[in-house]
Amino acid sequence: MNPADAGKGAFVKKTGVDFLFVLNAAITNIRLYPPTSEIIQTSVARMETALKEVLADGEPLEFAESEKNLLAAGQPLPEKQQQRPQIRSFLSMLLDFGIKSITFYPGITGPEISQFLQVMGKSAQEIQNAGGPAHMIKDAGISHIVIDEKIYVERDADRQIVSGLDISDTDFVRYLLGEEDSADQQTIDQVREMADAPGWFARVFETGARYLLEQHADATRAEQTRMAGRMLDSLAGLSDADTEQILKSISEAFDQTPQDVHSSDPAETIGKLLDQYKQAAEPPTPPGRPKTVKEALSRILKGDHSPFLDQKTADLLPKAAMQMARQEKHDMLAGLTAQMGQALGDDAPEVRRAVARIMAQTDEQMEAEDRLDQRIAMSKKLVEWIKGEDRISEEYEQVTHRLENLAETVITQKDSAADAEHILEAYALIRDGRLSKQEAIQALAANMLQHLSTDQILEMVLSKAGNTSDTGKEDIRTLVILGSTTIERLLDRLRDSHNMAERNRIVQAVSRMGNAAVQPVAERLAQGGPWFYIRNLALLLGRIGGPEQLSLLEPLLTYPDYRVQLEAVKSVQAIDGDKAGDMLLKHIPVVEPQLAGHIVSVLGAIRYQPAAPYLINLLESKSFWQNKAVRDEIRTKACEALGRMQAKEAVSALEKVVRTRGFFSGYPENIRAAAAKALSQIKRV
Repeated sequence: MNPADAGKGAFVKKTGVDFLFVLNAAITNIRLYPPTSEIIQTSVARMETALKEVLADGEPLEFAESEKNLLAAGQPLPEKQQQRPQIRSFLSMLLDFGIKSITFYPGITGPEISQFLQVMGKSAQEIQNAGGPAHMIKDAGISHIVIDEKIYVERDADRQIVSGLDISDTDFVRYLLGEEDSADQQTIDQVREMADAPGWFARVFETGARYLLEQHADATRAEQTRMAGRMLDSLAGLSDADTEQILKSISEAFDQTPQDVHSSDPAETIGKLLDQYKQAAEPPTPPGRPKTVKEALSRILKGDHSPFLDQKTADLLPKAAMQMARQEKHDMLAGLTAQMGQALGDDAPEVRRAVARIMAQTDEQMEAEDRLDQRIAMSKKLVEWIKGEDRISEEYEQVTHRLENLAETVITQKDSAADAEHILEAYALIRDGRLSKQEAIQALAANMLQHLSTDQILEMVLSKAGNTSDTGKEDIRTLVILGSTTIERLLDRLRDSHNMAERNRIVQAVSRMGNAAVQPVAERLAQGGPWFYIRNLALLLGRIGGPEQLSLLEPLLTYPDYRVQLEAVKSVQAIDGDKAGDMLLKHIPVVEPQLAGHIVSVLGAIRYQPAAPYLINLLESKSFWQNKAVRDEIRTKACEALGRMQAKEAVSALEKVVRTRGFFSGYPENIRAAAAKALSQIKRV
């Protein structure tokens, strides 16, 4: 364990923090989709997987709110993590619902997770009206998630090793060093109780080492070592352990192989530990540090990636890129962008992260000067990095934020959303699991696309997707990606819109969403609505549904509006299969004659052989449809259908039609012509 991480590992499970990303995405989905949707089932499965991972050690996962900070297992998260959007969102939910702490226990089941999401997906007012979150969780039979089981002692951010006491960590270290005599006997007695906790000595040493390096930076190594020794001697006086035992505890916490730092001379061990901490706190400058930005740029443009690791160079590169843009040095800027793109694929993860951070900062500066074309060019490099990284990092989140900002700018400011498509498609691949990523990255991608799926942006994409140009087609793809994040909103728009062109664009987008849209569309169809809305839903089911959706289309065959009836027949035809043919066949006697004729044609088109005897009966019987014109039209279509399905059993009946003439008992010429053509088709086989 690195010294910089000592004192955190025992209290904050990184995977537990990552789990919050999955949880946030699941709660967002539960507020947008019905509980039975496939998206919700996937969210529950993701949460179950993430919880199994974080609870694998048998210890519960605890989060709490204190002074508007998020605590994990009683300790405040680092400031950088507190600022993450997912953390702020989770903390905001706790505050809105009045939750002080929430604990997840090993053994949690999928049904419990599903019930938990149903509770957390409600509004704060609904939860309050139902008696509060703890009451709702208990009533739902959830035993492995507990609300407000334990409320942590509220404390300032610097109170970590002496939590809940009337002394800060810094003052406690100063007391141990003999620089301050501010600890009363009661505090000392309470500290003695803490001194038995595993890893506590290491956390004290880390705090003390940080204090020495910051407040006594001018002291020599020997002087710092002596002060650290004095601190450890004071610790020994506050506990049952001696200095050697304390050193051993610190060594084990700071390093997997304590013999590397442990020495028979305590002072030497302390010195090595201080050196190790200093190295972790202040990473060494990469070798060959460029003396000037000009030198750094020259080396970078020649393919040398090491200057990116120099902090001074990294701080100045965004400004240098901006200067190139202002001076219209386009070739040099393009070269720098190309080299940064190559460096994003470097084997060393620290190089990739450093370059991503530089490019994100450059994008922020270019945004301030409305340099959209340069931002788009850089984003193409960053998108490839996003798709290739397997671990979430601060830089990954930073770049995601910048790409989200860029995508929103493109959609709202340009005539087409095409220039944002590469960004949206990359995050859609991650969100949908088509690129294998850890759960935290998938949740981050889902949240990013969710943020972009606002009414304003959907409105703009809908308006741009209306033209028939290539950019219009690309805007439809954008609508597919964003709409699949919030399909319920698109379906609302389909229902409420009185603009036929807009409804057509929505139908195009939902059609391309495929299986993910089937259940929401089916549920909307069951809810009813205006005839044009029902017709569009029927059309969608024909495009994306399967045999299991036929039962939803069947009632529409007798819907009051003929246009809906006709669309239902077309959708049944599109789904096809024996069930489709059987459904259409049995409805011929009960539907309007106009629709019956269309159904007969469809039975021929799908070559539904079991319909042949019925169609033959239509030719021979005069009891169907008293209106002669209607009857003749349907008989013509029956001949055509029998020919298409090449029904050999119809030969005799068709021959009779061909040879039977006469005004009173014969068949009109158009029917006899259709019968002759059908015979020709059948005899060809």
